[in-house]
Amino acid sequence: MPVPDARIMSGERGISVVICAHNSAKRLPETLKHLQAQKTPPDLKWEILLVDNASTDDTAAVAERCWPNDGSAPLCVVHEPRLGLTFARERGIDHARYDVIVQVDDDNWIDPTFLEAAAKVMANHPEIAVAGGDGVPRCELTPPAWFDSVKRGVSFGHLGEAHDITEYPGMVSGAGLVLRKQAYQEIRRRGFTLMLTDRAGDTGSAGGDLELCLGLRLAGWRLWYDPSMSFQHFIPRERFDWARWRREARGAGAAYPVIGLYGFAMRPDEFDSRSWIRRTWFWQMLGALAIVSRHPLTLLRSRVAPMEGEINVLETEVAIGRVSSLFALRKSWRRSLESLRARKFQLS
Repeated sequence: MPVPDARIMSGERGISVVICAHNSAKRLPETLKHLQAQKTPPDLKWEILLVDNASTDDTAAVAERCWPNDGSAPLCVVHEPRLGLTFARERGIDHARYDVIVQVDDDNWIDPTFLEAAAKVMANHPEIAVAGGDGVPRCELTPPAWFDSVKRGVSFGHLGEAHDITEYPGMVSGAGLVLRKQAYQEIRRRGFTLMLTDRAGDTGSAGGDLELCLGLRLAGWRLWYDPSMSFQHFIPRERFDWARWRREARGAGAAYPVIGLYGFAMRPDEFDSRSWIRRTWFWQMLGALAIVSRHPLTLLRSRVAPMEGEINVLETEVAIGRVSSLFALRKSWRRSLESLRARKFQLS
């Protein structure tokens, strides 16, 4: 279990940029180029931690070659042999020198003032554990027509002026996420562990970043949005593979029941029968099965044909993922809910 970093407790001001990279040799040069262009005040120190996550290409060598020795911040390569974004993210957080951590994916091109804006937000709002900004898709080729219906899943999007988003939307996606390390260490010391795991290689598993936000909310921390923290999310041509979108849709659906458990745990006690029924595993499974059966022909046809561009297919994949996850939670649903409700009082 990690202990508070003495450098953080001493109040050393700065930012740790964590890049989790798996076979990222082709994507890193442009990402690092945008980091080199950062315009930071002289008193804002920062570093880059490149977490090489079980790569089989020359990810680490490319990062070291692309970053100048006399750059405005040092770059350090950290190796995480366990494949998976969750493992890589934890490794980066544990090695971070500073209390403010900016998670930059290997395909995120942050604007020149991103780091300065992140430092100001976290300094001005000590109650904030997580902050997010504007993510804008930058496509390598003209996207297919169906992309407009799903691009929100790629980037966080514009939410207006800077404001508290603890209650709504209540979560921040991992790309460009700004995290207070002290808050993360605090909930880990008190026993917080993730039920969800993020993507590992080509798997569609997801939701670890969202669950982290929910865990911090259980502990009483706040979430913030600021459009001045903006970045481009590069979408390469291979990302428009329909089969991949179907896998990711199913992975997102599998995360919904766990996210729902947190939602129930954070609500005030509700004693009427209707509210109690809605919290039961049986009711949740009925709702998921109803969604699956909403498009029976789509369900049958999509098992044997790609049906590219038909959004009903993705909605069906989400529902299937939700059903499979609920089935896995059938014996532990009530226990997990009670544990989260108890954890809320332990952490806050």
